[in-house]
Amino acid sequence: MDDYIGDLGTERVELTSTPFLPTAARFENLTAITEAADFHMICMFRTPRNAGIQGDVFLAPFSMTVWCVFGIILFISGIFLWAIFYLENHRLKKCLNYVPCLLTACLISFGSACSQGSFLLPRSTGGRMAFFSLSLISFFMYNYYTSIIVSTLLGSPIKSHIKTMGQLADSNLEVAMEPLPYTASYLYVSTSKLPDVRRFVARKVEPQKNNPKLWLSVEEGVKLMRDNPGFVYVFTAATGYELVEKFFKPHEICDTNEVLFRPEKYLYSHTHKNSTYKELIRLTEIRLLETGVYLKLRRYFMRHRLNCFATNFVIDVGLEYTAPLFFLLLTSYLLVSFIFILEIYYKKYIENS
Repeated sequence: MDDYIGDLGTERVELTSTPFLPTAARFENLTAITEAADFHMICMFRTPRNAGIQGDVFLAPFSMTVWCVFGIILFISGIFLWAIFYLENHRLKKCLNYVPCLLTACLISFGSACSQGSFLLPRSTGGRMAFFSLSLISFFMYNYYTSIIVSTLLGSPIKSHIKTMGQLADSNLEVAMEPLPYTASYLYVSTSKLPDVRRFVARKVEPQKNNPKLWLSVEEGVKLMRDNPGFVYVFTAATGYELVEKFFKPHEICDTNEVLFRPEKYLYSHTHKNSTYKELIRLTEIRLLETGVYLKLRRYFMRHRLNCFATNFVIDVGLEYTAPLFFLLLTSYLLVSFIFILEIYYKKYIENS
């Protein structure tokens, strides 16, 4: 951009168009004529799959209050079933030859909540109605829970939590940029003193300033972004969106995340203050605006979003979501083994006593 502005300042050219960075030195020589187009610059990356273990997704359908209330209901149901088995055995004389213990009754209640049924069923009509009520409420809870889980994991593309330049600067994602002069000007000149931008420069740009892969062509950067989830490429939407649609599959487009690289600016036409063609250029461009030529070209070339169709994306449920289940199963087996060993030693102790 400095080359464009420099040539215009020395009157080597009469007209240029650039996302203008207003400084006092430039206003001494330049004049903005008309708004030509939008300037939209973004940081794009595909959602990385190693974003950490996220176990709360299996608790998210219900609040902690609902989980506690449901647990209390299951425990009360277990006590109620134990009481039913006891009364049927001692009063009705039509149940089993033994009365299941309270732990077994609670296990039956929990199995019903997990839609696993029961190996013991009450024989009386009242007892069976009570078990029917427990199964009914468990059925509604189970189906509501599974529908939320499926819609959360498979219903839409999983997006990254990175939404701002500051969050991008604090992340561990690798960054590359389109080799444009005004990108370097925005990062280094005094006009960009935003804390997020300065942190981005300190953590993402300065450590790899000698890296040849920091500045990549649009085609190379888009392909690298496609093949490496978590790789961030900074480019202008006017030139990059077309290549993204060209090289990305439809479901890969749904997997992309965008962070605004800089506040959106308008692309202005500029000329030198002393230009003899200044008024003629101004009238010509105003006429182009009035006739809608600029608006037609803007709609054709300038795009602000990519289309993601709901039937085109493919969602992979990664280890970050299934790992808590395997960890819970392993912990349960270890706890059960420990309790079983304690039972064995306790039985030996009772026999020896």
